[in-house]
Amino acid sequence: LSNEDIFIPNVGNKKIILTVGRISKEKGQYTALQSLKLLVESGIKDLEWWFVGDGTDMVRCKSYVVHNKLEEYVRFFGAKLNPYPYMKNCDLYIQPSEHEGFCITLAEAKLFKMPIITTDFAGAHEQLSTYSEFKIVGLDSGQISNAIKSWKLTGRL
Repeated sequence: LSNEDIFIPNVGNKKIILTVGRISKEKGQYTALQSLKLLVESGIKDLEWWFVGDGTDMVRCKSYVVHNKLEEYVRFFGAKLNPYPYMKNCDLYIQPSEHEGFCITLAEAKLFKMPIITTDFAGAHEQLSTYSEFKIVGLDSGQISNAIKSWKLTGRL
């Protein structure tokens, strides 16, 4: 499924961050965008954050991107039945949820052996306890951006 022929944009040397899920308040994409703004303001501009999903918070998220001049750093791909081609083509997976049960996208990201940053929701510790490269942070834009900075600087979490 990861080899499905889809449009993958050419991003040059930018690192790709991916978040997959319904775009809604509890899934944390708005907080993710706030993290991105902090990164760009701190001078980290060689990245692009891809969001796969659709939902009730899409208008607010897109407005935030425009209002904060983040268009060159964000792509919204909408809902996709198959997120695997996006996972195959990204460098870092981030799950910024307020809460989850079993988070299927974390399980999927692990299949691609990518570094994962996730917020501290029920099940995150259990799902990642035997995984090699992850960081669990609070649902806070500063903590998420600091984890990304650390990854960018060291190549590890």
